[in-house]
Amino acid sequence: MGLDILFNLFKLLATLYVSLVISCWSYYFPVALLFRIPLRRFINAVSEPVVIAFATTSSESALPIAMERMEEFAFPRKIVALLCLQVIVFNLDGTTLYLSLATIFVAQISGIHLPLENSS
Repeated sequence: MGLDILFNLFKLLATLYVSLVISCWSYYFPVALLFRIPLRRFINAVSEPVVIAFATTSSESALPIAMERMEEFAFPRKIVALLCLQVIVFNLDGTTLYLSLATIFVAQISGIHLPLENSS
C-alpha cells in the first residue's frame, strides 16, 4: 500500500489520542471541579509519573512515584491507595479503546464491513 498506510496509521493514532483526551477530560475534569482540586498544582504533581508511564508503557512502573506525589499533594495515604487502583481501572478503559480502534482499523484495511446492527 506504499506510504498511504502511514497516513492511515497516523489517522488511527490521532483518533486514539483525541479519544483518550476526551475520555480523560470527561472523567477527571468534573471530579477536579467537584472537589475543588487546583488543576495547575495537580498537573505539576503528576507530570513526572505520567511521563514515566508513557515512556515505559506501563502504569505499574509509575505507581510508586505517583503515590509519593499524591501524598505530597496532601492526600491521605488511604485515599491515595484507593485512587491509584482507580487509575489502573481507567488504564484498562484506554486499553479497551485502543483495541476497539485497532480492530476497526484492521477491518477497514482488510475491506471487511462491520455493520452497527446485529447481522445474525
